[in-house]
Amino acid sequence: MGLQDRSASDDNPWTATEAGRAYSRLEDAPIKGRRSRQMLLWSAEIIPLVQRHIAQSATPYAAITAAEDAVLVGKGASNE
Repeated sequence: MGLQDRSASDDNPWTATEAGRAYSRLEDAPIKGRRSRQMLLWSAEIIPLVQRHIAQSATPYAAITAAEDAVLVGKGASNE
């Protein structure tokens, strides 16, 4: 969706893009035994955007066709 990119930082593998900054924030997360690490957290305001993206780009379940089990194992209806 263009809201995040990979980061060169080991502390935070993701960084928000200009479009994603309005919906995200960086927060320090302590890690046991070492210094803290930054996490990219997303606001609940992003949920409608993700839902719209999925609705526009995902293949509807009804559009997916599957072969019957008998066809997959080489037994057609005439062989049964």
